[in-house]
Amino acid sequence: MHDPISTPLTKGGLVPLRRPPTQPEPKRQIDIGDYVIFIGDMQVGEVYVEASAEHPDDAAYTVEHWCLYADYEAPGPDHQKVTLDLRYRELSPYENAAQFLQHVGKLAGARYVRASCQQLVP
Repeated sequence: MHDPISTPLTKGGLVPLRRPPTQPEPKRQIDIGDYVIFIGDMQVGEVYVEASAEHPDDAAYTVEHWCLYADYEAPGPDHQKVTLDLRYRELSPYENAAQFLQHVGKLAGARYVRASCQQLVP
């Protein structure tokens, strides 16, 4: 009996009915720049990403400065329908991370998270 599902594509052969499995897309870090975090239409934070001081010429090394506003809800088991949307801000109000941190320090109830990141290629 002929199995059309697993038949490889060859001259004169049949095209498989199923698409071949695709590789999962590799996870990527956030590119250097300024971002706004939304849940739905509500802005709930900001992220400022800069090159790592230890590796200033290597974009694989970055430092992410996260400012999570008081009304931020983390996705997870208690908030399964929460989806974060990071939107790149082309016209950043900050010239550097120091200005971003000054802004964060003025926000009541905001949380600050600093992440040192290294992008690895599998």
